[in-house]
Amino acid sequence: MKEFLITGGTGLVGSHLVDAIHDTDSHITILTRQDRPNLDDK
Repeated sequence: MKEFLITGGTGLVGSHLVDAIHDTDSHITILTRQDRPNLDDK
């Protein structure tokens, strides 16, 4: 299992990156200034 730290995970590029990595068997930590409750659903 790989671990990823993504900064800006709610932005345009970051959100697509989170979606792509989510489809793999990996652990994702997201740092962001914005609160996006739908990130918990992934």
